[in-house]
Amino acid sequence: MEEYRKYLNSLKKEELLELVSLFNEYNHVNKDMTKLKKKEIISYLIENINKYISFVITTMDKNTFKLMKKNIKDDKVREYLNNYKLVVNDSLMVTIKKIMKQTKTKKLIDYNNKIYEVINGVVIAYGTTYLDALENIIGKENLFLVKINPMKNYLIDNNYIHYQELKNKRKINSLNKNKDKRTFTLKEYQRLGNNTYHHTNRYYKKLISILKSNYNFKKSDIMFLDDVIIIPYLYNNTKDEIAALDSLSNNMDTYFEFTHNNLKKRIINYIQKIKGDFPIWEYHGKSINEVK
Repeated sequence: MEEYRKYLNSLKKEELLELVSLFNEYNHVNKDMTKLKKKEIISYLIENINKYISFVITTMDKNTFKLMKKNIKDDKVREYLNNYKLVVNDSLMVTIKKIMKQTKTKKLIDYNNKIYEVINGVVIAYGTTYLDALENIIGKENLFLVKINPMKNYLIDNNYIHYQELKNKRKINSLNKNKDKRTFTLKEYQRLGNNTYHHTNRYYKKLISILKSNYNFKKSDIMFLDDVIIIPYLYNNTKDEIAALDSLSNNMDTYFEFTHNNLKKRIINYIQKIKGDFPIWEYHGKSINEVK
């Protein structure tokens, strides 16, 4: 543990304060650490090292945790742990591996990731949201996760969050003040956040059926289809529809061979119909079909 203490001592007091602030907030500990000396802050972290390691691991995203179970020294895992100044060395390895194997660790990761997905889903639906409105959806006890969401698709600005691409403050204020929003269930927000909302769409099911009939299309190919074909088109700004369709057509040509041009038209037509039912943040969560 002395090795880790030395490492912490090499950090600035401000960096240490940021760590303990996040750690205490997550554990609902209301303690002012600003007046403590640097060595006292380090001692506090060392004394609570098991809890601190648990905090860091249980708030990571599922994919990073899967990588961590396969190879704890994976570059992506190291990058995540380094954000919390948690160095994988001999003195901490036993504790880290022990916490990784605990049943409650997986349960907490699953729960926190669900909240991350819901938060992202709210941003996808509306482009922006006041934090107090978000609190009504995820609960006050989970609002802290907005800060540390490792999968966040948004920026935090005072009392609201907004899409990274959405930077016009007048537009943001207009969207936040609009009360004519379409509301969703918690599960629907989650599906928006994990990019599976369109999986229940009738046209998506027909699209999958066509692909299975014309190609050696397997269930394992769905993620690839979503990532490179469906999602880039669904999330494209409605004002760029012509460019979005061109991009969709080019992607189709890149990844599919068509026995006849009509097949390509049918596939693109179904993808367009999926988008017609998809929530658009410019329309306050309503779909293109709903505002027509």
